[in-house]
Amino acid sequence: MSTDRSPVEPLFHERRGGPVWVRIVGAMILALSLVVVGLMLGTGNRDGRAVVIVAFTVAGLVGIAALIQWLSVTVDQDRLQIAVVPLYRRSIPLQDVAEVSPTVIRAREHSGTGIRKTPGRPLAVFQSSGPAARVRLNDGREYLVQVGAPEALRAAIPAQRGDE
Repeated sequence: MSTDRSPVEPLFHERRGGPVWVRIVGAMILALSLVVVGLMLGTGNRDGRAVVIVAFTVAGLVGIAALIQWLSVTVDQDRLQIAVVPLYRRSIPLQDVAEVSPTVIRAREHSGTGIRKTPGRPLAVFQSSGPAARVRLNDGREYLVQVGAPEALRAAIPAQRGDE
């Protein structure tokens, strides 16, 4: 009897690291936070020290998040998963996906990059302008998701292949 439980390969997977400028800013915030917290812990002045330490500790955590973040889009047997790790995760059952179509996403149309909800536009999840996929759900909600191969994402969704 075989107990081989090898994981099932995803139908689609794309992962991209955060932009270089975000990582540089994250490193700078982290370094500044470490210096300030270290100096505050080493001083004898107790007035307002706790507030500064907490504020710069939080800033350091933001710096760490910026350093390690990446965008991941995965389609497995039953779900479309969109994640900006460690900040955002969305898991959508494939039966809820009505349509996937290639598009181009532009930062200027969404007032920047990241996880953006601009009035009159679908929720956008992206790190830079470029190729993307528009994912429309059966309930009418839409997502714009940055992917380098939107046609491959489209082909991985059963409703787009006629498998339903």
